[in-house]
Amino acid sequence: MVMPGVIGCIAEGGVAPPASGPTGVSVATSASGNYDDAFLCYRVGTSAQVFETGSNFSSGTGTATIPFTDFGSDRDRSIAFGCYCRATTSGGTLSYAWNIVEDSAFPTGSLQISPPSYNNQQDNITVDVPSPPTGQPDTSTGIGPFILFSSAPSLSDAGTYTIKCTATDSNGSTASDEIEVTMTFG
Repeated sequence: MVMPGVIGCIAEGGVAPPASGPTGVSVATSASGNYDDAFLCYRVGTSAQVFETGSNFSSGTGTATIPFTDFGSDRDRSIAFGCYCRATTSGGTLSYAWNIVEDSAFPTGSLQISPPSYNNQQDNITVDVPSPPTGQPDTSTGIGPFILFSSAPSLSDAGTYTIKCTATDSNGSTASDEIEVTMTFG
């Protein structure tokens, strides 16, 4: 005699769980290789210069030193962020969304979000300056939002910022871990 409870368990054993959105979603400095759970930081004036490559991040937290004398002598006026959203689709085309939070602002610098809007694409690694340079990044590069200084920073001024990306496909959305950097003028 066959028991109905046993048949029900056997029949359900082969059912695959529903797909749940992209996998492996993370903020990184490139499509592959170094560095995952990290991002690039640029000082921006007449040009855009990387001062953090991602090498000072560990377990999603980083510390970066902004060259104080270079920032002043190059007439830098802002800081921008370069990021790549790594993700693997579980079905369909991927789309991307970015978010940055100002956890602790610089004394003379504040996050500029709207405008500009976010560049919601996978590859936002490069930051450029407009022509002629304005001391601010070209907001169609990097993730879009940037830190604008209203006056010169002081030695040891610091700010903390958190970035994450969300990847979406036909099966749902998955957010990366939040990646945080504390930047200090030194």
